[in-house]
Amino acid sequence: MATGVPVAANVKPQTDRKKMFESLEEIQSAGVNWIGIEIDSGQGTKVHDRQMASDCSPLTLDELKEIRKRVSIPIIFKGVLSKEDAEKSLEAGADGIFLSNHGAHTLDYLPHPFQVMDEIVQIIKEDAVIIVDSGFRRGSDVFKGLSFGAGLVGLGRPILYGLAANGAEGVKNVIQEMTEELKRFMSMTGSVDPEHVQRDLMIKG
Repeated sequence: MATGVPVAANVKPQTDRKKMFESLEEIQSAGVNWIGIEIDSGQGTKVHDRQMASDCSPLTLDELKEIRKRVSIPIIFKGVLSKEDAEKSLEAGADGIFLSNHGAHTLDYLPHPFQVMDEIVQIIKEDAVIIVDSGFRRGSDVFKGLSFGAGLVGLGRPILYGLAANGAEGVKNVIQEMTEELKRFMSMTGSVDPEHVQRDLMIKG
């Protein structure tokens, strides 16, 4: 898989577990760097009140441990939104956790990751990579994610908007503009690199 950048692929918790494990094997053999498994979307996501997937069911802790045994590359559990989720993710052997409410497509009134991130960071500490997404649209949003303790920030819709507007060049432009805005914020706050964006730079309310 010669992309020049690390590649991750995500797997849904399909009710047909045999099919789910076959997907995991297929993705591993393709040479990706990380595999993600959604731990919270047991009934799939919704768009405009229409359920987009109906062939999913929740994963148990034992199933997550079994997935960990069968995956030889780093694995990320996506959909973590509580300290209990974080604790179980570590118990199951996650290399990374992904704080996400899936763009609010699963359940109404799910918290934004920032609302639960402090308690989760206290649980995870340095034991796993912390990734966050859900509503990040600007470089300043990425700055906030880093300040809350994320090591990586995921982008969804901005990338799709760029793709729809101008193909690959549009995606490139979105990433460049967000990166430049992030650099500006880091420069203005004296942040040496993304690993040293401090929480106390944010206004406490």
